[in-house]
Amino acid sequence: YTNLLIDAVPIPDPEIELSRKVQLIEGELPSPINPPSGCVFRTRCSRAREKCAKQKPELKIIEGEHQVACHYPL
Repeated sequence: YTNLLIDAVPIPDPEIELSRKVQLIEGELPSPINPPSGCVFRTRCSRAREKCAKQKPELKIIEGEHQVACHYPL
């Protein structure tokens, strides 16, 4: 999810910005009323595996103040 957010940041150079490919998030938008089991982003994650449906990932510190809640972080 974070990687997709970073990719969505506009590039100041208009020529580069217009020429870059926009990466869309595919998959099913999870219900906020009845969220999916396990990881709430798994229905839209290209890295999701069976474990993601069964177990909610815990928030882990990866470096300094940077944290991740993913079974298969980049």
